[in-house]
Amino acid sequence: MTQQQLLTIQFIHHRPGIIQQDLVLALKKRTATISVALKTLENADLISRTVPDDNTRNKQLFLTQKGLLIAEQLDKAKQVVSEQLISNLSESDQQDLISLLDKIK
Repeated sequence: MTQQQLLTIQFIHHRPGIIQQDLVLALKKRTATISVALKTLENADLISRTVPDDNTRNKQLFLTQKGLLIAEQLDKAKQVVSEQLISNLSESDQQDLISLLDKIK
């Protein structure tokens, strides 16, 4: 699985029902790049596209059960890495780091 596909899975996981165009804007990728990633993920049964009743033009994106498992594993791995990165910092230093990162964000 590519980094782009993993990023797409995570993004859909945290924003279920997002439409493709919003995903393109959020990930700052070309429409064709996102289309290929979505098609690959759909063929692998990791995402599904749902047509909402009020808008047949824009399909909403959701993770399948298989996709959800991958997203949860990614979240756990990110948590472990984050904890390892700050393990040598004092509580005060951790709070300072969080504050600085929030400013950057």
